[in-house]
Amino acid sequence: MRHRTRTALLLASLLPGCYWEPPTGEIMVNTTPPGASCVISQLGKPLGIAEPTPAIAIATLGEAEINVVCRRPGFAEAAVTIPAPLSAATLPGYNPNRRPEIDYNTRVDITMTPAP
Repeated sequence: MRHRTRTALLLASLLPGCYWEPPTGEIMVNTTPPGASCVISQLGKPLGIAEPTPAIAIATLGEAEINVVCRRPGFAEAAVTIPAPLSAATLPGYNPNRRPEIDYNTRVDITMTPAP
């Protein structure tokens, strides 16, 4: 009985080390002209909204490219794709026991053109 209790307590003490929270980051969106509404998404799932621009959206980031689509009355819709970061597995000094950090270009400048 004592052995089972110790084993259960040991396993329970190790569980907090298994918790992983996806990283969050800020994405600064600046449009010319200002005042647009921009949706930031990843893999088709909305991450945040930056409005009116210039604005910052705080989003939970994954290891895939991010799409930014901006709209403003009187202007054509504008879209930009932020490429996915390099995988930590391809970098020298990769440690599989450490969560790879995700680094994106966190500033996006978009020039909107007047609608025809």
